[in-house]
Amino acid sequence: MIRLTPDEVRERFGRFYYESFLTMVDTAKDRIEIAETFGHYPGSAEWTAINRCRAGGIIEFCELYGKTAVTHARLGEADVRFGPVDKEQGGQALQGALVEGDRVRTKWIGIAGMSLSACGSLPQAPGVIEAWYPDEDDLDVGGGKTGRVEIITPLYEKISFGIDDTDDPTGGATFALILNARNEAAKIDGVEPLLVRFAQLLPKCPYKTTNCTSSFLSFAVRPGMEERLVDTVVGIVVSQSRSADTGIAMLKGIGVPEALNAFGWEAKRRLISLEEAYALDGLDGLRLVDTGPGKKGLIGALAAIGLSEEKLSSALDDDRGLERIKRW
Repeated sequence: MIRLTPDEVRERFGRFYYESFLTMVDTAKDRIEIAETFGHYPGSAEWTAINRCRAGGIIEFCELYGKTAVTHARLGEADVRFGPVDKEQGGQALQGALVEGDRVRTKWIGIAGMSLSACGSLPQAPGVIEAWYPDEDDLDVGGGKTGRVEIITPLYEKISFGIDDTDDPTGGATFALILNARNEAAKIDGVEPLLVRFAQLLPKCPYKTTNCTSSFLSFAVRPGMEERLVDTVVGIVVSQSRSADTGIAMLKGIGVPEALNAFGWEAKRRLISLEEAYALDGLDGLRLVDTGPGKKGLIGALAAIGLSEEKLSSALDDDRGLERIKRW
């Protein structure tokens, strides 16, 4: 076994341009989510994601956000359909993901150019602690060669927030407030901001301020830093809100519970009661935050988390805007 630091990998292979590499784990669900941002245009993220999905292994699915690829997988190890790129097999594969204390060990294999990507580029990404190569052959990559590597990274957990009803008819905007919260939370050591998303809810809701839109944001957080993250986000939202009905919901873990996703879709179609919202409290890592006397914003806050994995459908309704949005 040959162990190299990111600096030693860079010295050996030359400089590559990853911006970040994060591994989030939900041990209760045996799931891992890997968020990696490439340093160039989306092509690297697209090519990497499609090949990993072809190869199977422990991967369940991948998402693409510009030059960021998010790989959703199971903890453990599995056989891969690996080899020169074809419809049934991929040129890069994720074979395994193991939790070892407060670290994660992921196992990768690549062929040809994707062997250089796996063994030379990924191991020098910000966030990597160390790279383990089975033998010297795995350091001689590119061409038609195959390379294997194990990447050691810090273990993160995932925490998401849904927030709604922080403005009033005279001013304020929830999306601007959550960006303030996001930027302040990003200053905390052991906290990395992830996704911001907006959910279009029932447009004709009589209780809306104007647009009837709620907001979502998520973070990767190191064990032991959860309380500080929550205090920071909740503190900023409560202190800067202009509404007596502010709602905050928090979800710890990977994935959206099915009942919460269904709740989000219902909030697009009809008026939801507070009783229906409170019935979800405590569901699979979900917590409703007490923000004061008014509670109507909890409905939108829950819906924002429930719709957070719906991509464009979160922000859109069944309207003419759909025909001008390119999707694949």
